[in-house]
Amino acid sequence: MAQSGPAGVSDGLQIWLRADRGITAADGDPVFSWKDQSGQGNDAYFQSPNPWGESPPIYDRVNSQ
Repeated sequence: MAQSGPAGVSDGLQIWLRADRGITAADGDPVFSWKDQSGQGNDAYFQSPNPWGESPPIYDRVNSQ
């Protein structure tokens, strides 16, 4: 059974990405993927390089961001 979503929302939840779970990065490293916490399997991936020249977010273990 999937866990309850943010603020207890679960009905119709298709994707739930968290900064503190389901990521594949060490402290100070870029985050390129997030595991969907809703149980729907809609994982997210950062495409690098990308057409907009954006950089991936950096994981900050202290603040879980």
